[in-house]
Amino acid sequence: MPMQLYIDGGKFHVALRGSATHTTELENSVTGNISRIANLVDAMPKKVANLEERLHTLKDELESAKTESTRPFPKEDEYKEKSKRLAQLNIELDKSSTTNEEKETTTVEEPPRPSVLKKLTQPMTSEKAIPFRSEQPTHDKTAEIR
Repeated sequence: MPMQLYIDGGKFHVALRGSATHTTELENSVTGNISRIANLVDAMPKKVANLEERLHTLKDELESAKTESTRPFPKEDEYKEKSKRLAQLNIELDKSSTTNEEKETTTVEEPPRPSVLKKLTQPMTSEKAIPFRSEQPTHDKTAEIR
């Protein structure tokens, strides 16, 4: 099993690579590093046993899921019936909403509003003009304009 040394974030790590990779962090102590590597190797059989147990559990779950998928859905007829009813209701709602929209568009016709811009661009006639009074002081904000 080859070993590889690398630095990750300023810390030294050793990786044992085989069919899987096992890593541990290294310190300044030589004996501590040897102990860490030995513990890493000692933990491998436990990891293998745990992984084999997990694999066995997953295979059992797969088999039970396969048998479960072959069983018919107990309320399949009720589901199909309610799906058909839902489709009918959606069609009726679509029809009623389109007829209501047609009624609204035919009955609700507002008269065109007069253009404010057109009124502003037209010249004022003498009838519409506001007379200017020069004899009254315009400093009063409540002064009446005729």
